Amino acid sequence: AWSQLMLKVLGIKYTISGKENLKGPAIITMNHQSILDVFLLPAISPGIATFLAKKEISKVPIISWVMKSCGCIFVDRKNTEKAIKSIQDGLKKLPESCSILMFPEGTRSRNFKLLPIKKGVCHIAIQSRLPIITIGQYGMEKIGGGSNNLFFEPGTLYLHVNKPLDTSKWKKETLSQHLDEIKGSFESAIKRAK
Repeated sequence: AWSQLMLKVLGIKYTISGKENLKGPAIITMNHQSILDVFLLPAISPGIATFLAKKEISKVPIISWVMKSCGCIFVDRKNTEKAIKSIQDGLKKLPESCSILMFPEGTRSRNFKLLPIKKGVCHIAIQSRLPIITIGQYGMEKIGGGSNNLFFEPGTLYLHVNKPLDTSKWKKETLSQHLDEIKGSFESAIKRAK
């Protein structure tokens, strides 16, 4: 509700195709193009959901308070062991029906193109066995998105939700294959969003 209110205040609308694929619990992911994404992704997510986010977000006023109150899992990306442990501990605390929201590129794109997918999303999938849903977004460039921009023009974003990726048989040994699978799903979702 908070996210939907923020989008409304900013004059941001969105249209979604493939909405029938948006079901939880799942790892719900979206390509990351703006700070606005932290409102957009929870606004469209079904049921109970919380973020997996980099530790630095926990120091951002207001946004960190909201994310902490929703059980957000904060990850130290500079320390792999700590990151894995915080993910494991965080997953144990979540209700079974809870979806995980994340931006698997790890940071906002500066040129609105898809960045390499980080391994963390695969580790979470292997531990949780939740399916991965990729959402491609288009239109952020036209309303003033970007890596460091905090000012937006009212406008419409276009989203496409792909069919969930089954992760029930994924293994650490085939990580690169899974990363390619996620990347391909993102590329097709972004193309359809356009």
